[in-house]
Amino acid sequence: MVRNRFQRTRLGQDTYEDITDGLQYKKIEALKNPNNMSLLMNTDGVRVFKSSNYGIWPVYFTVNELPYNQRTKRENCIFAGVWFGVLKPPMIAFLEPFAEALANLQRGIEVQPPNEESYIAKVFLVGCTADMQAKALLINMKQHNGKCGCPKCLQEGTHAGHKQQYPFQTANPKGPKRTHEEARAHAEAALASSKDVFGIKGASWLTTIPHFDIIEGMAIDYMQGTLLGVTKRLIHFWFFDKNGEWYCGESKLAVDNMLESIKPPMEVHRMPRSISSHLPHWKADASCLHHTEIPRGHQRVLSAWNSSPGLHPQDMEAEKPGRNIWLYSDR
Repeated sequence: MVRNRFQRTRLGQDTYEDITDGLQYKKIEALKNPNNMSLLMNTDGVRVFKSSNYGIWPVYFTVNELPYNQRTKRENCIFAGVWFGVLKPPMIAFLEPFAEALANLQRGIEVQPPNEESYIAKVFLVGCTADMQAKALLINMKQHNGKCGCPKCLQEGTHAGHKQQYPFQTANPKGPKRTHEEARAHAEAALASSKDVFGIKGASWLTTIPHFDIIEGMAIDYMQGTLLGVTKRLIHFWFFDKNGEWYCGESKLAVDNMLESIKPPMEVHRMPRSISSHLPHWKADASCLHHTEIPRGHQRVLSAWNSSPGLHPQDMEAEKPGRNIWLYSDR
């Protein structure tokens, strides 16, 4: 089953249908060997009791080579460890055994399938998913609301009042980009000076894992950063900031009606709800940006982005990033 990546039928050679088609995965030459496998790591804090601050931090791994409908099943997820306590785990201690175990797995382990000959399999960590707060702890850097708090670029941002802001940089909106090598150098400089360097506070065990890129291998927190962050902010500008430049609140009722009349595909699990009545209770997967975009003319049909995570990965064609899937309403 783990050799699924060599057997599945792809839509095309230039499409990204699964993590095994990604650049970070393809950088590891050993993964061309069908005996070898890769892992995706996930961790997050969960509060256990409402009456106290005790929480747990479980660490899970999924096997990327399993078919998607199999790798996400509970029985196929690897529960690797857990931290329990009042405070967040000290990552310099918490991650050490995981880093050592992952390094050992890359050297190879003997696998004995039923009724087959044993073979040596090497296992590689290619990615890590975590929310913005957990990601900062894993990398050992400042949070997203601090100076140089972006885990992907070196932009410092600006401080206005009590808030850290990151104005759009027209000349270089995505850069200068961070790199794995620079992150290690910044960590060493931070340890030597006892001050953070470009937002990096110190060393992380993740930088010691061979073949793992602590910058490119860390997934972007789309849920908190975009759906619960940028999206709600834009909706505030559009429909609630009456004195703002982008206010179009006179169209709010029409947009509400169109949102509630949308018939999304089955991949969208939460039906669109009105902005006027339900915005304070919206969860991330209820965000209109998750599967629609608000057009300038509210009489137009709302459209969905093919890059939405609500759509299956095999439906995302890399060569057609701007293609829209139209969702027609009754109005």
